Amino acid sequence: MRRILAKQAEAIDEIKEKTQSIYRYIRWQKFWNWFRLLIILVPLIAGAIYLPPMIKDLIDNFSSLRS
Repeated sequence: MRRILAKQAEAIDEIKEKTQSIYRYIRWQKFWNWFRLLIILVPLIAGAIYLPPMIKDLIDNFSSLRS
């Protein structure tokens, strides 16, 4: 009986180690997914903020050249 319990305890320890590595992998995957999302969204938001005034200035410059 003790031998069986020792084997089970050993198996449980092995399962815990594997589970922890899986959780670590999942945590890193979540981090990289958020990081990629930020890499995409930050330039888009910055462009939405800064481009309209710049485009308006360009249009004003071209319209003054035509007149």
